[in-house]
Amino acid sequence: MNARYTKAIIKIIPVGIIVLLLFLCLFSMIPRADCPVETRYTRGDQHSVNGLTAYKLATSQSVLSQSVTTSYSGSVTVYWGIKVWKRASDGTETEITTTYSAVVSRSSDGSGIQSKTWTCMTTELESTDAIVVRVYYWELLGSPVLKATFITEQLGANEISSTWTVYYYTYRTYNDKFDTTTQRFYWGTSTYNSRIENFVWSPAPPTGYTLLDSYSEEYQYASLGLWVVHPSSTSFPSSIGQSWNYSSGDSSYKLYQARFYLSRWSNPTGNLTAVLYIADGNGKPIGDALATSNKVDVTTVPLTVFMVVVFNFPEPRYTVTINTIYVIQCEMTEGSCDGSNYVKAGYDDYEGKDNSNMSKYVFSAWSAVNGDCCFYIYGETIVGYTLNLRVMDWDLTDAINGAYTYVNSSQQTSDANGWSNYTNLDSGTYYINVSWYGFYVNGTFSIELTTDTTMDVRCKIYDVYVQVLPANQKGILYTANVTVFNATSEASNKIRTNLSNKTGYTSLSNLPNATLTFTVYAKSDYSLVIANVTRTPTSDEQTLSAVICNQNYGTTLINWEIILIPVGIVFFSKSLKNKRKNKRRHGIRRA
Repeated sequence: MNARYTKAIIKIIPVGIIVLLLFLCLFSMIPRADCPVETRYTRGDQHSVNGLTAYKLATSQSVLSQSVTTSYSGSVTVYWGIKVWKRASDGTETEITTTYSAVVSRSSDGSGIQSKTWTCMTTELESTDAIVVRVYYWELLGSPVLKATFITEQLGANEISSTWTVYYYTYRTYNDKFDTTTQRFYWGTSTYNSRIENFVWSPAPPTGYTLLDSYSEEYQYASLGLWVVHPSSTSFPSSIGQSWNYSSGDSSYKLYQARFYLSRWSNPTGNLTAVLYIADGNGKPIGDALATSNKVDVTTVPLTVFMVVVFNFPEPRYTVTINTIYVIQCEMTEGSCDGSNYVKAGYDDYEGKDNSNMSKYVFSAWSAVNGDCCFYIYGETIVGYTLNLRVMDWDLTDAINGAYTYVNSSQQTSDANGWSNYTNLDSGTYYINVSWYGFYVNGTFSIELTTDTTMDVRCKIYDVYVQVLPANQKGILYTANVTVFNATSEASNKIRTNLSNKTGYTSLSNLPNATLTFTVYAKSDYSLVIANVTRTPTSDEQTLSAVICNQNYGTTLINWEIILIPVGIVFFSKSLKNKRKNKRRHGIRRA
């Protein structure tokens, strides 16, 4: 969407229009200032950057004063000036100034702050470049002499431009006894507050992120003001933006950053935000906001000159997808603004513009604008970690097939080997839970995902034993059908079934830790219920309370399909049971 088409237009234009166009042309020649706009102080302490040890040119003042002095014969006019370079990480320097610049002078005795401007024309930088400023002295007929060197940190910028105001604390005195003129430059404290104001640079594209769409500020020919706080119910805009999409690269990205080309007029207060919407068929926002950036204080937007203002989106970041049309809006979120105090957004209103998908919010609705907003959208590549969960029973012996696993809002069913595999996950916190036959069996726990992760999930899923007895409890029931349900005794609710053995016991494996229905049938076709009770497994290898059936086998005439074991043998089986403390004491196999 960066294509630019131009065409010559020959028209008869009234004189007033010509004057206006000349004004706009002159205005467009104001050096562009990109975020951030800084005051850089000539500090009294030093650091080493890109192989050069020099005094710091930093955004805060130091408490260490410094000065340099030079003397000349006779009473002479003395001068102070600077030269500026960009210095690469390998130590290579390229001069930005064309001569000694921001020059101030004294022809009579005095001291204090003096200032002069210098226009730093747009200069491309590498993100590891630093800016070097050197201060020189000279007298009218002499040659400049280097007296002090200052260097910034590596700026992380892609260009520098603006009109600097350079402040020097200067001193000049003439001693008629010795016929000498003394010249000094002081810096390093708020008393000697030497500095550079309106030091403006454009942040480099964020490293490791993908430019999804943009329309360059080099095409800016007009501006539109945010005159009211959003949402506007008047003809004055409270939000200005552009529709966009991307059609190549990954299928999805996390929305990382938006940039707009903005300028401040007079003194609005409050905050701006970048807000993402889905676009309708005409490129205007529709529905609720999808994502909102961190707030940007409007006072950080420079007066009169335009700059690229950065809006970062917080975690968790919204996922944008390929070939989906969105709208990114710059909104006046809160504060105070009006027709004399506002923020302007730069756009292109020239013929040949980029699809004319600009919009604004006026009269409580979105409205199309004949133009294209200057903007940038950056996406974060989705890392795509894998989380492999194996659902296991309490003693970590059985892998559980068919359990529902939940990772945040995502849900899967464990396979025959107990596995649920989640892919393409971002780094971050994930909450995990497992449901087995409708009951949560592990309690929610969280993990911090920073790499591919495989883990067992130990669940409160237990193997238990239960004995079935006739109503008079004077014997036991052999081959009774004991079936466990997660609710009522219906086939769709069945968890496990098994027959009682000659000791009257049956084993039931992998039951959830919950209150369950135990139903005992006297016929193999589940047609005759002889007991229906609830039991709650609470530990592995647990023997639950016996189930007492509600008919007496010895007195009924119904043709049951189970066998009543005589009382004597029951006593024998009890004596065996008392000799064994594990599951073999019941003479059964797990089911």
